[in-house]
Amino acid sequence: MSLYSWDYPNDDGVPGWFRRARAYIDASRHLFGALEGGTLPRTYHHAQVAAFVFAQSIENFLKGAIVAAGSPFGRSHSLSRLYGVYKAAFPNPEYRFTGAIDDPARDDAWPPNEFLRYPVDNDGQPWFGQSHFDLSVWTEQVRRFDHDYRRLEPLLTSHAQRATS
Repeated sequence: MSLYSWDYPNDDGVPGWFRRARAYIDASRHLFGALEGGTLPRTYHHAQVAAFVFAQSIENFLKGAIVAAGSPFGRSHSLSRLYGVYKAAFPNPEYRFTGAIDDPARDDAWPPNEFLRYPVDNDGQPWFGQSHFDLSVWTEQVRRFDHDYRRLEPLLTSHAQRATS
């Protein structure tokens, strides 16, 4: 079976960002579910990759929302910066997340997702301290963000359509 990019003519705008956010959240849900179910090895590194995919979903969703608002985001992978732009563009309560977005969007949470992708920092030094993944907590957050995306996407898409009409 072949999957073609030309099936998605509007993939560069808001729909493309949201499609990728959903694809990443689906992949993250699958990975964390496989870790919990034992069909993937229960290793720290597998969980780290699942968490990276989850963080990518958040980044893509925030970028789609920012594009929907007509705001620039530049070349940033910083969830803290992107979430700040999102909150400024959509301050009303209906645009809030039920997922714990403040955790990954902290300035010091993950240096632009590098911790989740690489075993060393930009200077080639091992990451300071220890970390762990509680699979039930991460699985619940993935579920919440998936729900948030499904609830928020129509609101944000409608906002974008009103802005361009």
